[in-house]
Parts: sequence; structure tokens; C-alpha cells
Amino acid sequence: MSNAPSLQERSSSGYSYCGTSSSSDIEFDFGAEKPVVKDHSHLLSSSTSSHLLVMGNPKKQNRGNGDSYSGRSSVEESEPPSPESGLPNNFGEVAPGIYRSAFPRLGSFEDLKSLKLKTILTLVPEEYPMENVDFVKAHGIQHFQIPIPANKDPFVTIPPQDMAAALKLLLDRRHHPILIHCNKGKHRTGCVVGCYRKIHDWTTPTVLAEYRKYAGNKARLLDERFIELFDERAALAGFSMADVMSVDPARPLLLPTPPPSVVNDPKDDDP
Repeated sequence: MSNAPSLQERSSSGYSYCGTSSSSDIEFDFGAEKPVVKDHSHLLSSSTSSHLLVMGNPKKQNRGNGDSYSGRSSVEESEPPSPESGLPNNFGEVAPGIYRSAFPRLGSFEDLKSLKLKTILTLVPEEYPMENVDFVKAHGIQHFQIPIPANKDPFVTIPPQDMAAALKLLLDRRHHPILIHCNKGKHRTGCVVGCYRKIHDWTTPTVLAEYRKYAGNKARLLDERFIELFDERAALAGFSMADVMSVDPARPLLLPTPPPSVVNDPKDDDP
């Protein structure tokens, strides 16, 4: 993407980008009056399918209608680090090359460097702190900002096209390693990871169990309802599953452990 505007040049489209991308299929018009992408199906088109990564759930490969996310995988639940880690709160490994966390702060930058990130995806609308902007620039990290609303009001929900755009970044291996985060790493991030799991054919109870593990006693019924009703097939419309690269990860994830960094302070709510 050439002449990409800085993070500060966010427009009413709601999308923001900082860095240089080699992915010509991901483009945002920062001068548009309306969001450029009303239908994100083209972001998942077969023109980029050779770069897309879908790891099948070995427990459930076939949907019964001829489509199958074939291939072996050792993808398990997101894996949090030990309490001694300097990584951000609620950090976890979703799959090889895909990480999740709360908002990265200055104290975690040194440990984040070890991940050799190519991309950071932010799900909240606030301006990125200057120290974070300096960090991504210093390490050549692409920064995408796709603000999605919190599911706190029954009349406000995450737009499906925004969720599709976020999932496209996670599925495109050219952006790996990628870190996805919101404020607390519980709600918005939990919804995106939950929808990512549905694409990989996880059962709904398993998806929701992982969501609750990270949300703790702050789990939101509206988040769970959104994940449950999310139509992963619509999100992948126009996308040829036959062309998707299904892989056997180079390394297995660690055995699941409860996230030690989950803090259930009554004041610790994700706005």
C-alpha cells in the first residue's frame, strides 16, 4: 500500500493504518465519507487465497455438505504465559503466529519484541499512544485499527463487515506473526477469537468456554450471543475453500492453563 497515511489521519471510515503493507488486496480509502468496505467478502476473495491460512479442527473436519477444512492441526485453546512474563495482560497464543492480549503498554514492549511481530490489529477507536506509534515504526510493524463497538447495549452490535475485515487479517499469513488486542483483551478480542474459532469448526460450547476463560466474571451475554449467531459462511462469501492452504503447524501449543493475568476488578471494565 503506497502513501499510507499515519495513524493520526483516521477518517470517518473508522479504519486506520500505520505502516507499509505488501498486501495490495487490503485497502482503505481514508478520504471517503462512508466506510469503504460495506461488503467485506472481496477481502476474502480467491485472488488472495494462496496466502490464507485455515487450520482445521481435527475433531470436526467435515460440515456434512461437501466442504471440509482438511489438514492436520494442533491448534488448542489460547495459551496464556506465566505470571512472570512481561507480556501484556491476558496475553495468549491463539495459534502459531497469532497472539491476543490487552492493550500493549510501554513495560511490555521489550517482551513483545521477541515475538518478531509483523502486524498489530487494534480493535478500539482511541488514538494510539505515541510510545506505541514509535514502537511499531521502530520495528517495522504494520498497525491496523478496526474499531468495533462493545456488545454492552442490545441495540449496538459488532457490524459483520468489520468482523470479516478483522478475520481476514488473522487468516492472511502474510501478516503473521500478528497481535490482536482491545483494552482488556476480554470482550472485543474475545469476540474476534471466538469467530475465528467458528471458522475452524470449533463447537459453540468450546468457543464460549475459551471466551469465558479470558473474560472471567466480566463475560458478557451479548458477546456470547454474537459469537453464537455469527455466520462464518457469510463472512467467507466469495472465498474458495478449495484454494485455502491447510497446514500442519510447525510446533504444537502448550497444554491449556488458566490465564493468570485475568483481573476481575469491578472497575476494570472494557468500555
